[in-house]
Amino acid sequence: MSKIGVLGGTFDPIHDGHLALGQAACDLLTLDRVLFVPAARPPHKVNDRVTDAETRCTMVQLAIAGNPSFELSRAELDRPGLSYTIDTLQSLRNEFPDAQLFLIVGADSMQDFLTWKEPSEIAQLARIIVCNRPGSAPPSPAQVEAWVGAQIAAQVQCLEIPSMDLS
Repeated sequence: MSKIGVLGGTFDPIHDGHLALGQAACDLLTLDRVLFVPAARPPHKVNDRVTDAETRCTMVQLAIAGNPSFELSRAELDRPGLSYTIDTLQSLRNEFPDAQLFLIVGADSMQDFLTWKEPSEIAQLARIIVCNRPGSAPPSPAQVEAWVGAQIAAQVQCLEIPSMDLS
């Protein structure tokens, strides 16, 4: 069974912190590959000014070029409507039916996880990997449980990545 990391985001722009996060997750979790998934229309940024999706996609392609563990996924770019994680994971599950999926998120995103569309279903489709942000330790299991409840927390693994103070 292959192990696939899923690292989504606006990537406006993608930067070394994203790449370091993807590589650390790949190394520490022995992933076969990490899919970088640019959001076409991020629901949490509908009123923000965001660079057009194709330009961000090109930036991701250029940034990950040369790393054989990294791949671009157009799962959100080629689908109409807002970019919801649940829809992306369902699409990836169909594309890779025998793979184990690992959704890679930052600790700040995990705090808002219950506001995401269908959070319980997300936790059923993928192991959720919560990574620390620069200058902070990864959250404790107790913190994660306080944010998302015991049922979802059982599908969460906290991962400490090397600190890079980049944004």
